[in-house]
Amino acid sequence: MSSKQNTKSASTSKFAAAPAYQSFRQQFGTLLRDLAGSPWPDLIVLHGDSDFFLGKSLQALREAWQRRLSQAGSSEAPEALEPSEIAVINSVDAAELAKDGLLDLILSQSLFEETQLVVVRRAEKKSDAGKVMAALPSPLSNRWSNRLIMTFEKAVLPVEVQRQVVRLGGQVIHVAQPSSQADFMQYIQTTSQRARLQLTAEAQQMVFNCCGRDVVVIENEINRLGFIFPPVAGKPADLGTAEVSSVLGVLREDEVFRLDELLVNRRHAEVEVLLHSLMARGESVLAVIGVLARHCRNGLAIQDEMARRGALDVSGMAARLRLPQAVIRNFVRYVPGVPRATFEGALAACAQADVELKTSGLPDGLALSRIVECFQTN
Repeated sequence: MSSKQNTKSASTSKFAAAPAYQSFRQQFGTLLRDLAGSPWPDLIVLHGDSDFFLGKSLQALREAWQRRLSQAGSSEAPEALEPSEIAVINSVDAAELAKDGLLDLILSQSLFEETQLVVVRRAEKKSDAGKVMAALPSPLSNRWSNRLIMTFEKAVLPVEVQRQVVRLGGQVIHVAQPSSQADFMQYIQTTSQRARLQLTAEAQQMVFNCCGRDVVVIENEINRLGFIFPPVAGKPADLGTAEVSSVLGVLREDEVFRLDELLVNRRHAEVEVLLHSLMARGESVLAVIGVLARHCRNGLAIQDEMARRGALDVSGMAARLRLPQAVIRNFVRYVPGVPRATFEGALAACAQADVELKTSGLPDGLALSRIVECFQTN
């Protein structure tokens, strides 16, 4: 095979089809381990269609950069300065970059550190990102002063960006998110470990049943468990289904979706029937009220987005609000016909019910009926 063919093969391998979540975890874990003991690549490009996982991957790289100086010699890390002051990270939004801004950032030197990390976020917003990268000299011929990370919220990088990554010898990480149930169980396990929790397999399954496939909700709820059940004598708290259910409730994802769907379609009599069946089954009334409150908050947030931005951008709205696109599509047809006061009144009723259930012994059914009545006034 010719050298030209070898180059082409090597370049296309950088931009292979979207990896499975497990493959991404292995690749990214290997990169982090390599960065701990090897020189940093001049360029790292993170791309994928999940803003949440791009942000988490970028944060892991930032932390790795900050750790590298704590492991370096004292000549690079004067004791008079805090680590945060030494590990210089210059982070900018791509939309804010001037014509030669990226070149200046790569070649300029910091007063505090010989090499700084430059982070360019949301590079997909810059239509000429490939041309901007083309202005950068090859690190092989003109050694960069700094290291560069760029993030693209795109499943596939633009062709010109791909060419420039190859020319600059960059390392590409296609950031994948969980897709199968096994992926989500792995995500719940690792997130629990970071929160210093030890969940049984049954408790992990309960978290999945309660939170569904919303990774933001999963992480928030596991972090909440971590605050409620801190480590004991330095050891992670062992949690089973009893501890998890006392905090999260046990509403299944399909039931949450059904409740949302009935409210969106204004089928309030069926909402009452579903709520009655959930109570009869022994579900936590506070968990149900939490679902109703989240429905109201989603409605208000989407109303605000539509009023502020005018043009309907489902994918952009989903990324900004951290909601599934299916939820956005349902709500954008629904919220224009619902007065803001309806959502606000129902949300206030949720808050009032939460207080009265805990303090005055308000019957569960009456508390839920009052909330549903707020939606029926529209």
